[in-house]
Amino acid sequence: MAAKKKAAAKKKAAAKKKAAAKPKTKAAAKAPAARSPKAALCSSRVVGPKRKEILFAYRQDPDNDQDSGWRFLRGDESEAFLAEAKNCLVCPLSLVFAMDASLEALAKKPVGTAFRRVSVDAPWEPLEDYDPEP
Repeated sequence: MAAKKKAAAKKKAAAKKKAAAKPKTKAAAKAPAARSPKAALCSSRVVGPKRKEILFAYRQDPDNDQDSGWRFLRGDESEAFLAEAKNCLVCPLSLVFAMDASLEALAKKPVGTAFRRVSVDAPWEPLEDYDPEP
């Protein structure tokens, strides 16, 4: 009899856990797909525990639906450095904004814009005629 009670309690707990994991409404079930966060490409120099400040940002045509088109760099990376896949990381924009809130002011700027600053305390300055593909 004790084994039956134990099995029933285990089954009830599993059903409760499964029900808690399910979305409550159809809208909730669709929400994650509808809210796919946009991402940016970041130099490995500006992401991670030993990161440097982002001093250069530009926006190009997005590569896919999740890409915002934003590229965030230190500003002194060489072409050879950026050509290596391990040195370019895809990061959620929310993470980049959490690292540097001043970038949120640039978020809505159009494709083709670029900005730089001389230090993390300096204001962002727009770059005229910047072409990421020389």
